[in-house]
Amino acid sequence: VELKNELGLDENNKVVLCVSRLNDTAADHIERVLSFSKELYTKDSNVRLVIVGDGDRFDALKKQSEQINAQTTKDFIQLVGARTDIYRFCNIADLFIGISRSALEAIACEVPVILLGNHGYIGLLNEDTLQSCIDTNFTCRGLPFPDNSVISSLATDILENPSDYKQNTEFGLKLVKERYSVDKMVSDALTTYKEAERDIRDFDTMICGYYGRSNLGDDILLKTITDNLKSECDVKKIALLTADTSNNPYGMDVCIHRFDVLKIRKYMKRTNTFILGGGSILQDATSSRSLYYYLFITNLAVKTGCKTILYSNGIGPINKPYHRKKAAKLLEKIDYITVRDKKSYEYIRSLGVKNERIEITADEVFTIDKSWATGYDLPQGKKYLCVNLRGVDKNEEFYSAVSTAIKRISDDYGYVPVLLPLHFGQDIELVTRVSEALGCEHILIDKQIPHQSTLAVISQSDIVLSERLHGLVISCLFGIPFSAIDYDPKITAFCAEVGMSEYAIKKENVTEEDIYNNIRSVIESRCELQRVLEEKAQSNRMLAQNNRRIANNIIN
Repeated sequence: VELKNELGLDENNKVVLCVSRLNDTAADHIERVLSFSKELYTKDSNVRLVIVGDGDRFDALKKQSEQINAQTTKDFIQLVGARTDIYRFCNIADLFIGISRSALEAIACEVPVILLGNHGYIGLLNEDTLQSCIDTNFTCRGLPFPDNSVISSLATDILENPSDYKQNTEFGLKLVKERYSVDKMVSDALTTYKEAERDIRDFDTMICGYYGRSNLGDDILLKTITDNLKSECDVKKIALLTADTSNNPYGMDVCIHRFDVLKIRKYMKRTNTFILGGGSILQDATSSRSLYYYLFITNLAVKTGCKTILYSNGIGPINKPYHRKKAAKLLEKIDYITVRDKKSYEYIRSLGVKNERIEITADEVFTIDKSWATGYDLPQGKKYLCVNLRGVDKNEEFYSAVSTAIKRISDDYGYVPVLLPLHFGQDIELVTRVSEALGCEHILIDKQIPHQSTLAVISQSDIVLSERLHGLVISCLFGIPFSAIDYDPKITAFCAEVGMSEYAIKKENVTEEDIYNNIRSVIESRCELQRVLEEKAQSNRMLAQNNRRIANNIIN
């Protein structure tokens, strides 16, 4: 109302607004509007034309306007000069004729817009003309002009029938919000900046996980992730966060100690993509410290501009409410998440995470080339029961029950136990004590052997008893029936995924008889279980290949 009063307009006036620089060729379309403006007034004497802008053609255009006003009414056309409050003019306008940023401002105010510029004409902004608007950046550049009567007729119809064009103004407002708002412009600018920044980052990826502890499962995950990134994603340079920087088994370009935060930050700024790779990383069942660490490092990667991937992870359990809240907040930020089982996916959703970039795949170890399993030959002509037990929970009753059950299996079915530590530093003491208690023929692998030799031992076994997840994964990979000691939700989840829940023994309050009967069931169903596991290994291999497909999309 205030601006209308300033311009001497009343409530019946219908305002046609033009905003433009009034110099050189930039004002050509204003002259075109003036040439058919009298027709607008003839159709409706309440129409008023307001022109905002200044330049070296202002005086000439003002003189031309005064000549038209002399034939119509003295306030029909007003040239108000340069103004900064364009939004106020848009808010009183019934129609805008023009181009570029001024047109977008009118669109944002839900004003019908006819796109007419000094270099061309698009017409009414709607779904049909949108692509031309985008292609020319709302300048109409290079598009032909129609006869002035076409523009005049369209303008007259808009002014006479505004309700017919409401859907156009609603479409325009939605367009501005989605593509041209300040937030969108800032977001696009930041994205462009980050992409440009990544172009000059010389490390393709940084990989973080439970590495450098001589744990078979995590080290084999590192091998498969690294091999697949190099072969399938064209990754050239990799930085590894590890607990043992002196050991570089898979040809990393730099190994950084996992607690050297200053060095980690330095290399993150040189890295395109951060990968939290494999294993059960985000959980507090083992300790809160490890969860704090992985949350901190991944958040640091986000803040330093790295793209982020949770790669073939198992998620949970996260027991403390505060930890769940922090984990959920991080998971919303991650660029892509692949989880190795359905239960992990369901667990993420139970945390309230809405991130749509989550996919169920499978453990990356399923992609390993089985010919890599070499370097250890078991004596031929015997049947072998490969045994792995975690040396973390030193429950005397449990290990006594296991030892006695294994001896009974050996006596009753003729299997030679092979005691194999998968995490040598943790497991060797306990498997040695089982060895001392057996009192039957067996093989104790009491020296640390290469991981490919460990795989070779498992691949030559007839059945497996394992408490560690990747003992079970590798058994499945080679189609070897297994009995699982179920101490953790990840064991439960894996056994469910491969149809072996029946052969998972809950560790809590387990007895010698439970263990014996479970292994006996595996022996008696061995041929059928072998067929099932071979099929599961093939299907999981195909699922696991999606990890590198997704990584390739994110990295490249």
